[in-house]
Amino acid sequence: ESRLHHQDRVIAGYILVVLLDFLVLGYAVLAMHSALLGSLKKLTYNIDEMGQGRLTPPRRVAGADELAHVGAVMEDMASKLSRLVSGIRSHAVLVAMAGKELSEDTVQLAQRTEQQSQSLKEVTSRIRRIHGVVDAGFDFQLRRHAGAQLHAVLVQ
Repeated sequence: ESRLHHQDRVIAGYILVVLLDFLVLGYAVLAMHSALLGSLKKLTYNIDEMGQGRLTPPRRVAGADELAHVGAVMEDMASKLSRLVSGIRSHAVLVAMAGKELSEDTVQLAQRTEQQSQSLKEVTSRIRRIHGVVDAGFDFQLRRHAGAQLHAVLVQ
């Protein structure tokens, strides 16, 4: 009986060791699951934020595992995208300013062209009037000269 009692204790000890092993293993699995789930939630949040166009610094994924590396790469990518978007916005402002300046210059050029066209029309009109006066004076002088020659021939 003592031997049976001793065997029962040994078996109880083995069962207790197995149960403790299961508890430690269960704790380790839960801890790993919790750590992975936390990292995955942060990565998912960061991806969602970037997908919505919000490039603010993403949540850091702590650790030194692959998920932490992916988180660091995403953080670097968000930073580069943010700088790229900032540069594009700056260039867009410069293009808008240049477009506005070009538009104003075009309006001024059109006004100057219109003024030059008016001046040219006025000069052309004056030249035509002067031409008319010169033609009339030339015709008068030509007739006068022809009349004087005719008179000279008749007088002779």
